[in-house]
Amino acid sequence: MDYLRTMSRFHRYSVNNTILIHAQRPDATLVAGFNRWRDQFGRNVKRGEKGIKIIAPTPFKKKVEEEKLDPDTKLPMRDKDGNIIMEEKEIKIPMFKIVSVFDVSQTEGEPLPDIVGTLTGDVQNYEVFMEALRRSSPVPIEMKPLTPDTDGLFSIDKQHITIREGMSEVQTVSAVIHEITHSKLHNYKKDSPDAKDRSTEEVEAESVSFAVCAYYGIQTGESSFGYIANWSQDKELPELRASLETINKTASELIDDIDRHYADICKEQDMQRKADEIDMEPAMTMERLYTIDDSKYLHVQRCDGGVDYTLYDMETKQQLDGGQLDMPNIQLSTAALEICKIHNIGFDAPIRLADIKILDELQEAQFEAPAAPKPRYEALVEHFAREDDALWNTGAYPMPDPAITVEDMYAYGYMDGDTM
Repeated sequence: MDYLRTMSRFHRYSVNNTILIHAQRPDATLVAGFNRWRDQFGRNVKRGEKGIKIIAPTPFKKKVEEEKLDPDTKLPMRDKDGNIIMEEKEIKIPMFKIVSVFDVSQTEGEPLPDIVGTLTGDVQNYEVFMEALRRSSPVPIEMKPLTPDTDGLFSIDKQHITIREGMSEVQTVSAVIHEITHSKLHNYKKDSPDAKDRSTEEVEAESVSFAVCAYYGIQTGESSFGYIANWSQDKELPELRASLETINKTASELIDDIDRHYADICKEQDMQRKADEIDMEPAMTMERLYTIDDSKYLHVQRCDGGVDYTLYDMETKQQLDGGQLDMPNIQLSTAALEICKIHNIGFDAPIRLADIKILDELQEAQFEAPAAPKPRYEALVEHFAREDDALWNTGAYPMPDPAITVEDMYAYGYMDGDTM
């Protein structure tokens, strides 16, 4: 149960990193690096706090010589002398390193906004949330009378889900997510070679339901966890890990689907003037990613003083600019328009909502390894190119002997603008 709560809070993390966070600090709720806490949230890591070690991608680019292939035949191209033509290509090398992150409890400073309210038997905006679940389900959902010991059923033959009517909102939502998980993961005949045993199916469905509900602050019961613990006692590590991978992936996908459909429904029903109004939406409206002029990404995220934002180049994925709008309670869509005005952008194409999952790629791109230093003589050439033209033209700066090359000067000890 503790692990699933951890996973729900970090559903976009890999299973490896979720396990690392849970193993080191199972009560963690919000984690970030030292600099991000300081720069984006106005909080400092307390003296003496020990970081949580996780694995971060640090890919780098490398130039390699490869055979140039004919685009049609895919065979090596040759020059007029019959030699294979070589070309320089840039490849991306996947690398990883250990980094330290800190939980919010290990920091102090500016307060963070409340993300999730306390819920009992009711679910905030229940009807809208249920419709988002219906749209996230691969099969239709209907409410019907069922026996008291059955909350829901997924029919493989009829390809639909039946939920017992008359239950509390929390119990209904939990049952719907449970059956959606069955329809996503266990939609096969029992004699199928891919079929799992009933215990595994129920553990996966109940775990996904618990994790998704936990993400949205929906407090579900703990009655099923004795059964889950019973099942896991007889399983070896590979079996447990396989289920954790499945649970993590399914819960993450379902959360993303619910987020997207919830925003769409809010717009359709005109429940609010803008889909990003925070007091009418659950926790997922804390951040948004937009496309600007079909050439830039704009990431906006709520903070205590207003809205933090970062601009990225769409092609290179590199950060262009960033800052903070000191406008508490502003709608995120309105904040995006204000940021566009500040940077004089957003005129060439409509501002559109982008998939928040792209943010992972943008943030990973900031860890790219720097380019290798240029040869000394190339650095000298660039140094000359940056010199003030006025100095050269007025004669205030002595001109070098045109018969001496850059390589000659380097060989004679030319260093940083001084001759020896």
